[in-house]
Formats: sequence, structure tokens, C-alpha cells
Amino acid sequence: MTLNNKKHFKTWLPWLLIIVALVVGYQLLTSSKVKRKKLERESVQKVRIVKVLPLNQSTVDPLWFTTGIVMPSEMINVSAQVSGVVENIATNAMPGAVLEKGHTLLSLEQTDLQISLQSQQAQLTQAESNYKLELGERQLAKEEISYINDEEKETLEMSLVLREPQFQSVKARLEIARLNVKKAQVALERTKVYMPFNGQIIDKGVGVGSKVSTNTQLFKIVNVEQFLLEVKIPRSFLSLLNFDDPVTLSQENLWGKGVTRQAKIFSVLPELDKRDRQARLLLLIDDPQSLNTSDSPPVYINDFLNVSLTAKPIEDVWTIRSSWLQQDGSIWVVDKNRTLQKRYVDIRFKGRDYIYVDGAFESSDYAVAEKIPVASVGMPVRIKLLDSPAIKKDFPHKKPNQHNDKKGNLAKLTKQQREERKQQRLLLQGIEQQGIVEQGGAEQENADAKAASDSVGKH
Repeated sequence: MTLNNKKHFKTWLPWLLIIVALVVGYQLLTSSKVKRKKLERESVQKVRIVKVLPLNQSTVDPLWFTTGIVMPSEMINVSAQVSGVVENIATNAMPGAVLEKGHTLLSLEQTDLQISLQSQQAQLTQAESNYKLELGERQLAKEEISYINDEEKETLEMSLVLREPQFQSVKARLEIARLNVKKAQVALERTKVYMPFNGQIIDKGVGVGSKVSTNTQLFKIVNVEQFLLEVKIPRSFLSLLNFDDPVTLSQENLWGKGVTRQAKIFSVLPELDKRDRQARLLLLIDDPQSLNTSDSPPVYINDFLNVSLTAKPIEDVWTIRSSWLQQDGSIWVVDKNRTLQKRYVDIRFKGRDYIYVDGAFESSDYAVAEKIPVASVGMPVRIKLLDSPAIKKDFPHKKPNQHNDKKGNLAKLTKQQREERKQQRLLLQGIEQQGIVEQGGAEQENADAKAASDSVGKH
């Protein structure tokens, strides 16, 4: 390096050091701003937003939904009471035919039975003649005894003299002959087979000319006046069940949406289910084939139906979702200070989706409607109140506060619905005024944090 170059280097070295120092300082300053912004964002994000629903205390009628398979109340195999050959079958005695009680299904040949009846009647005539002859003999014996003195009478066996054994024997034969005639008459009447009750023919097993006995199945018939439906319910619901209310049956896939029919509770079976120890109910479906009315959909044997059972009213209970209940018997709520709290409850009835409980809830409490991964008592949160459609979806037993007509226009509301709508609007306005539910709340806090960070960077 020459002497001139050394002089130039010494001249520019301080300026070079100053430039490097400025660049390093700028980098340090900008990186500190980024870290401060990140820290501010993290501090803002620490306040968790949770979804909540209002808590309501009211009188409810719990429902229990179950299913069951339809079975007949009576299904029998019709057989003949006497043996013979089928002579005639009613033209309408075919599978699927619905016939009234007493309708003639078929008749058997009567020739043999008529001959048997005539034979028995002849024997009865002979027995009656023998009985009359014996009465005459008995009368003659009495007249002969009247000519004998008393001393001779004492040496005689009067029952033998008066032909008492012969008389009893003839009398018994006469009674047997009468019974035989009656038996032959009954057998002749039984050559006709009748409907035992109002029913429908399921199967037919014979034709004209078939030789049948008392074990031959002629027809298979089911009672169409009533069908049975067996369902299972928890034993805890059995004590709440309202036996006077009708039971609602539905099958949306077959009958259509909203189409139902009713049944009634007939009895509680004395034996629990062996697998799940649930109580078994027997329901009665009147006119299952809708023969007397066209308003109800027909029900068939082996139909799989949905069943809705109503319980007795439970007064002043809180309705919560089953998913809200914790293992320690409490639910998470957000109190008026916007902090998480636990409220312990006493279960009145636990259904599949809803639980009806008693609890020390405050009027400002909101139920947490989601699972929180990390939660602790007193943890500050911000809440997001679910809108009315979500509330109606989660609580279907509550009446909706508004509805739309088919054209999509707002339909006319009842006075009670208008009041509920007004209360909900006031509730939402109050929440917004308190800063509880604001969609732009998080954005506003982020903007404030950014402004604070810029201010710190400037200073």
C-alpha cells in the first residue's frame, strides 16, 4: 500500500464505521419493534373467545325417542274340528281378504256324519221304547206287591221286586242315546269352518277335494282390529312416563315427513330386557290397517317404527345439553365478569341429548356450548353468543321466536313470539354495549396494540 492510499484509507475509515453502526442500529431498532408487536398480539390472543348459549329455567315435558317392531295381537292357524273332505270354499276366502267374525270359510262333506246322526237317532228311539217298557214292568211289580201282606213283605228285597236295577240300566241307556244324538248333531255342524274374529287371511293351505283332519292347517289368520308394538325405555324414565298421553308413531322414510299416527300404552311387561336391563312397554295400535279411517297411514306386521313417549311435566328445571356435563357433575359457564366458572347441578332426568337439572345458576350466566381444551376457574374469556337458529336447533322443545312463510317473507308473529323477539333483540343490544359480542372486537384490539407498539418505537 502506498503512502497516498494509507492517507485515503485513514480519511474514509471513520465514515465507514459510522455507516456500519447506523445500519446495525437500524436493524436492531426494527427487530425490537417486530418483537414488541408479536408480544402484543400474543397478549391479545391469550383472552380466548368461547361460544355460549343462554340458560333458561322452565317447566318441560321430556320426550324419550325409541323404536319398535310391530307384531300381531292375535295370529292363529285355523283347523277343522272334524275330519272329512273339503266340499266347498268361500270365493272370498283368499290370502289378503279381510273378513268379519262368523263368516263361512269352507264346508266339508256331510254324508258320513248325516248317516251317523240317523243311526244315533234310531238308537235313541229304541232306548226310549225300552225305557217305557221298563216303566210298565215296574208298575206291574208295584201292583203285585199290593196283594202281599206286611209279614211277607218283610222277607222280600223290595228293590229287586220293584225292578230298580233294571230301571236304572234302561234309564242310563236312554241318556247315553240322547248324548250320542247331540254329539252327532254337533259333529255335523262342525263341517262348516267360520272366521273366529275380525281378521285378515294371511295363508290358505287347502282346496276343494282336500282330505283334512283336525291337525290340518286350513287358513292362517291375523286379527286386524289391533296390533302390538313392544318398545324399551330406561327404568329412570318409567317413573316419569305419562301413561295417559297418546304415543306418537312415525316412519319418515315410508310415510313421509311430518306424517304420524297414535298408539296407547297397554301394559308394562314384568320382565326386563336381558341385555340392557331396560323396561319393556307394550303399545296398542287400534285399526292398524286404517280400514275404518283414511287419515292414518297403514301399519303392517314387522314394521319398524319410531316411537315418541311423553313424560309428566317437570317444573322449574334447567335444560342443558348432554355434552356440557363434566365428569364431576358440573358445567362450565361464563359469569357477569366474563370469567369461566363451574356450576354444579343435580340431575332430575338424563336423556340422550338433553339433561334436566337443578342448579344454582345466576341470571347473568351463559353456558359454554363447546369443549375447551384448557380451562380453569376464573380464566378471563370473551364470548360469542350463538344466534337464534342455533338456539332453536339445540333446543327443539322451545318455541321459535319467528318464522317465514313459503315466499320467504316474514310471516305474522303472535304476541308471545313478538315479545320473545323483542327480548332477544334487547339482549343482543345489551351484549354489544358491554363489548361482549363484537365481531370486530379482536381487530380493534389488534389495531390498538399496533398503535401502542408504533408509539413505543417512535419514543
